[in-house]
Order: sequence, then structure tokens, then C-alpha cells
Amino acid sequence: MKIFFYILLLTSIVTIVWFSIFNWNDSKIIKTDSPLSNSNTEQLDIQDNTYIIELERWGIHNDGTHPYETTKGINDSLKFASEKGYSNVRVPGGTYLIAKYSDNNKEHDRIKMVSDMTLILSEDTIIEKETNDFEEYKTIEFGPNVKNSKIMGGTIRGDKDTHDYSQVQHKWTSGSHEWGMGINIIGADNIVIDGVKIEKFTGDGIFIGGSTFGGSEIGEESFEHGGINDAGELVSEEGKIRINNRSLTNFGNSIYKEYKSFYFWVPSEVITGPTFDVYYYRKDDSFISAQKGLNFYYGKAQIPEGAEYYRAVFTAESLEGAYLQSMVIKNSKNISIRNNEISFNRRQGITAGGEDVLIENNYIHDIGGTGPGAGIDVEPGYFPAININIINNKFMNNTIHVVLAYGKDSVIENNYFGPGASVEIWRDYIGKVDVKHNTFDGADMWNEAASNTINNKVKKGTLKFEGNDMIVKGISGEDSAVVFNAQKPFGITAENIKLRSKNEVGISIWNNPIHLKEVELNSPRSKFVGNVKDGSIFDKLRIIGYTSTTIPNGLYTNCLIDESSEGWGLEFIKEGTFEFNNCTIKTNKEGFKINHSDVDLKVSNSVLSVKQKNRYGIAYIYAQDANNIEFKNNIIDTRNNYDSDFSIVRFYVEEDSTGISRAQFIANEFYSNFSVDGINTVNSRASAQPYLIKDNVFNNTRLTLRSKDIQIENRGMKD
Repeated sequence: MKIFFYILLLTSIVTIVWFSIFNWNDSKIIKTDSPLSNSNTEQLDIQDNTYIIELERWGIHNDGTHPYETTKGINDSLKFASEKGYSNVRVPGGTYLIAKYSDNNKEHDRIKMVSDMTLILSEDTIIEKETNDFEEYKTIEFGPNVKNSKIMGGTIRGDKDTHDYSQVQHKWTSGSHEWGMGINIIGADNIVIDGVKIEKFTGDGIFIGGSTFGGSEIGEESFEHGGINDAGELVSEEGKIRINNRSLTNFGNSIYKEYKSFYFWVPSEVITGPTFDVYYYRKDDSFISAQKGLNFYYGKAQIPEGAEYYRAVFTAESLEGAYLQSMVIKNSKNISIRNNEISFNRRQGITAGGEDVLIENNYIHDIGGTGPGAGIDVEPGYFPAININIINNKFMNNTIHVVLAYGKDSVIENNYFGPGASVEIWRDYIGKVDVKHNTFDGADMWNEAASNTINNKVKKGTLKFEGNDMIVKGISGEDSAVVFNAQKPFGITAENIKLRSKNEVGISIWNNPIHLKEVELNSPRSKFVGNVKDGSIFDKLRIIGYTSTTIPNGLYTNCLIDESSEGWGLEFIKEGTFEFNNCTIKTNKEGFKINHSDVDLKVSNSVLSVKQKNRYGIAYIYAQDANNIEFKNNIIDTRNNYDSDFSIVRFYVEEDSTGISRAQFIANEFYSNFSVDGINTVNSRASAQPYLIKDNVFNNTRLTLRSKDIQIENRGMKD
């Protein structure tokens, strides 16, 4: 991934406006004159102010030949239309070959969009990149400071099928040929791509990012130990370092007056904190204001009026190896990608950086060939990705459907994700992340970010939540599974989950406790499993067709566990605290098998029953090892068991077990069709303390206890 960042930084340097990263030089944009013409040759539609490109006039060929002449002609015609005040340019039908870069063609190797212009491609218009052997190329570009520009209709096609992948273009590249782009949007504002077919590029169909205009390297010689207080005064502070080189932090260069902001990039490992603080000062050294808690890469340091220079404070124990870069950039803003078909590109359908980006109602399919192979990848290198909205799109046959790698704020809403690929949301993606009303059809999701996941559907897929500050509300699933792995206690809360199937569904819970509410699993083989620390809360859990024998430890309230025909009861064979309150548990044969010395099991106000007639089992509650078991105010009904040797509760100690340390059965009702042992403790460890048997009602059952056990006011026992 570091290679990706490095290559992206280098490619961003080649923009319409470039200031050396580490050496400030003011520069000017030199404009060349457009070809002149008489106004009577202009093709003007008075009603919509549209200029229809005159192919012969501009030397443009629409038969897939003469790429240099065609590309230059299109660029010249766009400049001409802009200068004449047109707001639309229409390209007639045909195939237009866009030239590759060469020593003789360094200027017209792409279409260069202009501001305040809509480029309209006819339905049968194809903009096609000339086949080449370059690792990096562009076909259409919205450069820095292009504003209010659109492309509508037509097809934009790359050279993926004929490209020569054998060359290594630069010493810093790997030969992956993943940078052949259809549309590049780098530092432009208010851009729309609407109704375009974008296909077969060696890299991305669309790339949205930024441009770099200048900056400074800040090395360890420019830092000192210490912090800054709220009054802007330098103070001693453990674990903090600050920049002390005024020549690197002054705002004297004109680029600061234009862009009025900067960012910090690529902090070395010595700088350990994820955020930093910036303090602004006037020329007379008086303090103006501070910005605190900014993030690297996308935390914008906004220069206030009257500021002459800044200081910045970072978290670090040592000066040795301290390094970062300050950068002035132009990021893309207000980008709309809608109603397009984006397909058969090697690396990405869309690489989405920029700010306030809407990707809506697109069909993105068959992306793959080199990594990542994502339909949409929010991974724009060093440039910020902020407020990326992915809404109402269809994804099919991609290596990965969507990746949110790093950035801030995103909505993934009402999309269809087809079979065989996943949606990935990484832990480094911060801010407000909403995933709602999507359909995962044979697709998976892996989510690590603090997020809200609301009312999604999944079929034959797995939704995995692994992180903190996650809220999950509403999952409707078929033949699917959900996995929870909280990174801190109650880092995940989830409710209203319904998984159904004619085959198998399941939920698994790992690591730290979570809170689940109103969860239903309904299938012939429903699994609710995991290995989690004590403390989870499971409220209104309904498991119909339960098959897994072990169950996660936690507090179960108002639950239903209805075992499948394949079930063998609940096993408590790993350490933990289990508590059931106001639950209904229906098992086929045996109910509870308790066999771990560190189990603490409490069951109260619940109905426990054998659900189908059978003649199998030693006991409904088979207690071998536990630290403590308590059954209070329950109905325990085994009338469907027809084995006269059956016990409702039986204590039994193996030679290598410690037995049941403490046990209480209070105010329960026991039912059987035969005169069987309601509770039998005679085979428990003799050294165990007395068990308390109190206020129970034994219907057609009896007590068989050790002499030391305590029975008080029990009723209805058989002899």
C-alpha cells in the first residue's frame, strides 16, 4: 500500500499547475491562443447554446485514426467554444482515437476539459485511447481549478485488450500497468459524469483525487521537545514535540494567499499520535488561534486572516527520526458520478477521493485483473477523501465491490451487491459511516469502522462486524451468517436481526461482550456460537431450529430456544457466566449438560421442556462440573420423555472432575410421566458443600439426595 501512495503522489505532480514540493517558486499559467474563425462557420443552437464540433475544421477524425490530430482538434475546439461563450459542446457519432504520450506529443495525450462546459457525446460516439505500453496514461482529464464541467453520454474506452504490459515505465514503478485511466478528476470542482459507458482501462474507469501545489519537508533538525498551551505560549510537556523552524512555517509564499490551508502528510513512526495541533501567530508574534485534534492527511489546517506563521505540536517521545511533510493541495470537490455503466477495467471502476462526492445509480461490473479490483475504492493516496456517498448502484462480478480504506464520512445506501465479492470498510475510515438499505446477494461485508449499519438485506452471505462504536439496526437474511467481534466491551450493539433459511443460518460472537436485542434465527440448523468474555446481554433472542450445542456466555432475557430435530441440548463446557431469565427452552432429549469447573449457570422464571416424545437420555439436566448452578422459579417439563430410568436433574462426578461446588434449586415445578428422580445428587462429590433444594413442586417425581443436602418445604414428591 505504501507503493500505491508513493506512485500516486508522483503522478499527481504532473498537473496543469505544478510547484516544486520542496522548493517554492511562483509560477504563471501561460494560455495559448485558440484557432480563429469567422462566426458564420460556428454551429450554434440558439436554444441550448451548443457548439457542434466541426470535424474537418479542427482536423478531427471520427474513424479511429489520426490520434494526435484528433486529440489536438478536440482540445482546440473545447478552448474555442469556451472563449466564444458556449456552455455545451456536442461530439458527433464515430470513434475518436485519443493519442498516447510521446516525445513528440507531450501536450495532447488526453482530452483536457475546460470550465463551465458540458461535453455531450452522441449515443454512437466512442472516445478510445490509442493502444500503448505505458504504465500510466489518462484519456480525459479535469485538471486543477476546472469548475462546473460535465460529460454526458457516449462511450469512453481503454486499451486493456491490446495493451503491451511488458514495459516498466519508471524506476519507482513495479510494472503493474495499473494507472491507465479513463477519466481523471484532480483538483476540480463541481464536476458531473452522467450516462457514460466507461470500459476496458488498464487502471481505473474514473479517478478522483487532488493536485499538489507546494510544501516542505520537515526533518528532525526542525523539531524540539515541548508543547504549547491554550494561550499559544511554549511550554514543557512530556511526550510532545513541536516545529521550531520559522523558515518552514511562514506564510510568505503567494500560494498560501490563494489556498489558505495546508495538510500534514507521511509522519514517520517516531510521531505516534494520530492527531496534531496547529497554532497561528501574527507578524508581531501575538497569538491568534489554534486548531486541535487534526488528523494526518485529511485534517485541513485553515489559515486565519492576519496569520504570518504557525507552530505545530505532535505526539512523540524522541526527536530522532522525526519527519513529516506539509503540503498545499487542491482537492476535488462536489463531484457527481451518476447513471453510468463502468465495466471491464483492471484495477478499479472508480477510485474515489475528493470531498462531497456522489456516486449514484451506476452499474459497475466485471472489474478485476490487478489489485484491488474494486468497483469503488475510497483509497485516494495522500489526498483527503471526505463525505463519499455511494447510493443506489448495482455491483456485479467484481473482485471486490466496495472498499472504504481510509477517509472521513461516507454513506453506502440502497445498493445491490451481487454474488462472489465483498464490501470492505477498514478501521482507518473515520467520522460518520452509514451503511443502510443495501442488498447483499451472495456478497459479504467486512466492517471494522465505527459506523451505523441500518436495515440491510443479505442472502447467502456473511456480514462481519469487527470494531468499536458500531450500531447495527435491522438485518434481514436468508441462508446467511452474521459475525460480531467487538474490540472493547459493548463496542457493538445490534438489534432487529432476522435470519431465515431452509438450510442453515448463524450468528457468532467473539472477543468482548456485546448487546443484542430482538434477534431471530429460524432454520433447520440455526447456530448461535462464539467465544466471548463475560457480560454480553441477549434480549428477546429467538432461535428456532437450534443445533449448535455450546452457546455464548451472557445474560439471556425473554428468549426462546427451540431445538431442531438434530439437537442434543445445551452444553456448558467452557468457562463463563450464563444467566437465563424469563426464557423458553425446548429441547428434543437432554436439556442442559454442565461440565466445566468455572461455569456459573443461573436459570430463573423460565419454561424448560422436552418437546417431542422419545426414550433417550440419562437426564434433562446433567451436572458434572460447575462452580455454581442455580435454578429458581422455573417449570421443568419432561413429560415427553418415556424412559423410566431418566432423571430430570442428575449430578454425576467423573474421576478427574471437581464436581458441582454449589447448587440451588428453589421454587421450581418438575413434571414427568413416570415416577423418576426429580433431583438425584447421590453421585456428586461427597466433599462438595450441601446443595439447597427448597420450595419446589415435584409432580410424579422424587428426590434422591445425599444426606448432607438441604431440602426445605418441597411438595409432591413420590417415594
